[in-house]
This record gives sequence, structure tokens and C-alpha cells, in this order.
Amino acid sequence: MIQYIRYILVILILSHSQVSFANVEINTILNRHKVFLLKAGGDNLNVNDILTNFNETQHRWNNINYGDAQRAEWRVSGHLQNIKVLAFNWSDPGSKWYRNKDIHNVIIRGLDNWAENKYKNPNWWHNEIGIPQLMRDILVLMKNDLTPAQFTKYLPILKQYRIAGTGANLIWSADLGLFYGLFTKDFKLIDSAVSAIVNEIRISDNEGLKPDFSFQQHGARLQMYQYGAAFLLDNIRIGWELQKSRWAYPNEKSEVLTSMLLEGWQWMARGIYTVPETMDRSSTRINELNKADVRLYIDFFKELSPARVVELDALRLRQNGAGESLKGFRHFPYSDFTAYHHKDFSFFLKTISTRTLPSESINNENLKGKLLNSGETYFMRDGSEYFNMMPVWDWEKLPGITAFAGAGRMDRKDFNGAVSDGKSGFVSVDYSLTGRDNSNISCKKSWFIFDNYMLCLMGDMHLRNISQAYTILDQARWQRTITTNKGQPAKIEKQKENLKWIRHNDFIYSTLNNNNRLSLYADTVSGNWYSINRGYSAEKINDKVFMPSIQHQAGDIAAAYIVASSGVSNTRKVLRKQPFRVIRNDAGCQAVLFKNRKAAVAFYKSGTINLKSKAISADKPCLMLVGEKEIFISGPLHQGGAVNITYNKKMFQVQLPADGSVVSFVI
Repeated sequence: MIQYIRYILVILILSHSQVSFANVEINTILNRHKVFLLKAGGDNLNVNDILTNFNETQHRWNNINYGDAQRAEWRVSGHLQNIKVLAFNWSDPGSKWYRNKDIHNVIIRGLDNWAENKYKNPNWWHNEIGIPQLMRDILVLMKNDLTPAQFTKYLPILKQYRIAGTGANLIWSADLGLFYGLFTKDFKLIDSAVSAIVNEIRISDNEGLKPDFSFQQHGARLQMYQYGAAFLLDNIRIGWELQKSRWAYPNEKSEVLTSMLLEGWQWMARGIYTVPETMDRSSTRINELNKADVRLYIDFFKELSPARVVELDALRLRQNGAGESLKGFRHFPYSDFTAYHHKDFSFFLKTISTRTLPSESINNENLKGKLLNSGETYFMRDGSEYFNMMPVWDWEKLPGITAFAGAGRMDRKDFNGAVSDGKSGFVSVDYSLTGRDNSNISCKKSWFIFDNYMLCLMGDMHLRNISQAYTILDQARWQRTITTNKGQPAKIEKQKENLKWIRHNDFIYSTLNNNNRLSLYADTVSGNWYSINRGYSAEKINDKVFMPSIQHQAGDIAAAYIVASSGVSNTRKVLRKQPFRVIRNDAGCQAVLFKNRKAAVAFYKSGTINLKSKAISADKPCLMLVGEKEIFISGPLHQGGAVNITYNKKMFQVQLPADGSVVSFVI
């Protein structure tokens, strides 16, 4: 009997110890989230303004429209955003408002108002994710400064979550479940939520993180810095908060996230700036194009992936505007996106195929973006070139597209791919754009990237039911003096035509033959955010636009242009030194020979072409980058299988990957 009692006592002591240790772990995780929130800093809202606009009678804010029902930018959520800012300043020892009683009173009355009114939005996301996220952070910041009755009253607002979905939606909702479990000490819920998060950190066959480390959500749409940002950054923050606890991530999960950052994320931006096609519809939100900024999270990555500290420190330097730029060419075949980084600039290209989807327009966002993903090209030095240009853009003339007035959609074709040796490369597509009344422009279109030059070829061009079309070489912010072959500097004029070359921001735009019609539009233009996103104001915005273009007419069968980056002032010398020669540009093949003896060949069908004294042939469509000792090859149809290559009278059989990625063989 005595032995039995001792046994029971031991069990009780162990159980108590386990519970006590679990409580310590929970408090550690909650405190780490508070550290994260304080490190992140408060929103850019003025505390004085928040306090001044607080209605002492109604316990809500006079400058918030509580009848707003916008599905995207919901004004009513500003109520809790204000409270979060106040909670941050109440909790931050470095704030002049630290422990200020007036702030505390407003926080409590504001929370009481929300708990009583239970404001809802027609869009489920706000009710189940956005609002619970704000309440999670407020409760973490205020957890030691609320009475038990107050905490019990506000906790149901966090409980509005529902663990469901895939990709970012699952991470968001499971994160909320995790914190509800931490607050309520529901270990079964914590286990379930963490399991859902960890299982979602994977390479996905459907939505989510793809094998090339691009990220897709809402179908096959590239969403790297929108849903992908939630997936990557929320996950690494959660992993840091859970580290060394019973719920810590397995090492391989941390490595997946770090690889997404280093092999995908950082390549789709220059520093902290990105381009609209990496964000889909959210590119029509204010200040979105600097969302590649991960400096707040670098230390979390370093703690969870210590083997990659050198790469992570280099990324931080780049995002601080120092260190060395990324260098090289990278294509993401699962998302039809290409990035090229040079020490002086970056080039980005987004196309579309039968394997990817057009951008979406939902929740009254992206109202003019029907041509997004239609072969846009972006030339970036410091990130200001396109930042917040969206409200003043001509959306029928997106940078890089070949189109016509009234074009309605990009036709999705199978032939779309790229090949690279890591240093240079090219992208080729079967290009077709359709509009009303069965109007259409089609061509074979390739972009060749070598050193500081981009060459674009358009062959086998056909215009149907239209007399004139255009290729927009750029549509960027007019930042510096523009010069042309007709004058230096160019006067501020709306239109200049029949030019040979144009220079702006140390990029040189030029055509390769006299059949092209190079024009320039440069002027102050106006627009408003409301026209592209109903969540914003219709207040008029003015900006200066730089837009060179090439005009195409019925009967044109080919066109070509180059964009060269140059730090020297002698434009004519730069154009004379161009390092390539076009060998072929037609329906069957587009080929370029480079001065370093590389050749780039796009076979749209089986065929043969002579590269100086050596012939090369392929028995099926493929893309090849030919060097002196090695050929890099990919299958733009993404069908896989064998291709037979003959080069310099030698026969090779190569197995093409079905995902459009690149393989190589020695010649």
C-alpha cells in the first residue's frame, strides 16, 4: 500500500512538472511574439491623431466610416489597427506613451466597442483572418494588462478563425489556432495547429511552393510577395517563436523556407523592390512594390538555418543598398517568370502559357489588369522606376507587351520556355493577343539576355482585323534627362517619332532595322488609385511617364529592338559594340550568335540552322544555348521525352525534363 502511494505521488509530481514546463514554453512563445511585434515597430500612424479622433461617447473613431463594406481595403478594420498602434506604444519602453493611462483607457473602451458590435465584412477573409490577426497581436501586447474578465470578453474575437485552405490561407488560419491554443492552454489545439503548419511547408503539386521556389496561390498564379509573403514570413516567424520547444520545426522545414528565400524570393526583386507580376492583383495596392523587404526576418532565418548565414548576410547588405548585387539569369518554369541580375541593373519578364493563369480581378482590385502577364518587361536600377506608377499607367500599353488598341486577352499557348547557363539566357514564346471582333496579333517572340544587353526578336508576325499595333519598350517613371538621336537633351514633348535611339536613366532603347518605327511619349500624366482598386481614393495623382514604343503595320513580318544598360555617355559607341548578330527570325526558328561564340537557338519546330561553320539541328521544338564545349537545352512545350540533336555532324539524344527545366550535355 505504501509503495502504491509513493507511485501515485511520483506520477503527480511528474505531471505537475510537465504542466509547469509546458506553461513556461507557452509563456516563452507568447513573449517571443511580443518581442517580434516590438521589433517590427508600430504602424505609421500618429498616436496624437488616434487619440484626437477617438469619440469619447461612442468609443470609436470619428474618421472611420463604420458603414464601409469594401471587400479588400476595409476601413472598419482601422478600428483595431488604431488599437494595435496604441497597444504597441503602451508596451514599448522606448515610446513616450509607455504605460500612459489615457492610452490604456482608449484601448479598453475601443476593445469593448468591437466586442459589443462584432463588426463584419462581406469578405470572409477579414472576419476569419484579418481581424483575428489584429486581436492576436493586441492580446499578446496587452496580456499582462487586462483583467481576467476583459481577456475573456476579447478572446472570442480571436476565435473567429477557422483552420482551412491551402498555402498562405492555411498558414494564416493555423497560426491563429496556435495562438488561441496558447492563450487557453489547449495542448491538443496547439499540436493540431502546428501539425497543419509544418505539413504545409513543402514543395507542392498544386497551390503553394513550387519546385523552382516560385509561389502560387488562387490557381497557377505567381503570388510571391502577396500570399507567398505570408507563407514565407509568417512561417519563419512562427518557427523562430517555436524553436527549442516541443513544437519546434524539423530542420528540413526550416531549410525549405530558407531555400524559398534565397533561391526564389530574392531573385524576383532588386533589393527590396519588385515588379507587379510577382504580386498579381495586389500590385494595385499602394506601396506594394517594396514588399520584398525581409530585413526584419533575416535574424530569424539565421537562427533556424545557421549553415546559410553568409548568404543571408549578403542578402541583408543588398537590401540595405550595399554589398554586391545578385548576378546571373534565372527562369522559373512553373510560373513563367524570368529574372536577370547585373551589377548595375535588373531585368524581369513575365509571360503566360497553358500552364499558368491570367491575373485575377476580385474584391474590386486590379480593375484594369486584363493584360498583366502578357510579356511585360521591366528594367530596374533602384526600384523607383515603377513604384506606385500603377494609377497613372496606360494599362493597354504595359511595359514590354506587343498589343493593339482594344486588345482583350493574352492567348495561352503551350510553347513557352527558357534556357540558360546561369550567366545569360533567353525566353521564347508563341505569342498571341486577341481583342474584340476577332482582332489579333501573333508572332514568335524571344528575349535574349547577354551581359548588359537585352535583345527582343519578333518573327512570323501577323495582324488580323487590325491595321496597326505596337510594342511598348517601357512604361516607367520619367526620372532623368531624355536624349535621342534627334537632339540632346530632348525637350519636354508628348511625342517624338521616327527615332533611331532613345536614352533615359542610362538605358538605351533602339531598333535593329529601318522597318521599325521607334517613337517616344514623355509627359506628365494623371490618374487615381480608385480607378484600379475601389478600396482607395479617387483623388487625382500626377506623375511623369517615359514610354518608348515601336509601331507595327499590316504587312510587317518581323521586328527587333535592343535595350542596353550603359554608364558611359557615348550612346552610338554602345550600339556599335552590341555583342550579337541575328541569324534567323521567322516562324520556324529564332537564333542569335554572340561575340563570345555562344549561340542561342529557339526551334519552334524541327529544323536546321548554320552557326558560322557548324550546323545544328533538332527533331522537335526545343531551346538551346550553345557554348564551345557544352549545350544547355530545355523543352518549351513541357512535355518531356527525347530530342535528337545533330551538332557539327555529331549525334546526341537528350531527355528533356517535363517541367521545362534545363539540362546540358558536352559536345
